[in-house]
Amino acid sequence: GVLRAHKEEDIYYRTDHHWTNLGVCYAYGAFCQAVGLQAHPPSWYQTETLSEKFYGTTYSKASLYTAQPDTITAYHAPQQPEVSVDYNLGRRVTNTLYERSHLETKDKYSVFLDGNQPIVKITTQNKNGRKLMIIKDSYANSFATFAVNDYEEVTLVDLRHYRAQLSKLVEESGVNEILVLYNVSGFASDANLFLITR
Repeated sequence: GVLRAHKEEDIYYRTDHHWTNLGVCYAYGAFCQAVGLQAHPPSWYQTETLSEKFYGTTYSKASLYTAQPDTITAYHAPQQPEVSVDYNLGRRVTNTLYERSHLETKDKYSVFLDGNQPIVKITTQNKNGRKLMIIKDSYANSFATFAVNDYEEVTLVDLRHYRAQLSKLVEESGVNEILVLYNVSGFASDANLFLITR
């Protein structure tokens, strides 16, 4: 696949199980090609270093005290749309994809959309009628920071935490595209996936 073609690059963190935003960029490009959107190479984006001191879950589990820290990098489109980010049906609304307070904590990966939330709805300035729902685990949090460039709305639903009827949410949101995005082990072990059919 597309990630295998770039396996010599830093597409996964060394100290964490997640993909880096370079890996996400390649995956999002492949997604764009599949759904009829224009794909962009990493060089098209403006990058921002969010942290150079990231030690993730692998580091914590394996106690690799000699490991070098990872760098977390954000990828911004040249004309990044303004966003409104609604967490958990109006409980909190912000205007940023990045919760930078997490950069001062151990859980720095939660900088992307405040970590794992039951439901996050991102509304952008794009008025193209494309509304994407992502059924997801934590891998989709950074993926959504790319999708906002091409969609009017991006809704992320984590079935490990969201228990309401999904079909009703789809109908009410006017969603016209759905993506199921998990890491392989997470997809294989998530006992909540049957909720997709509700």
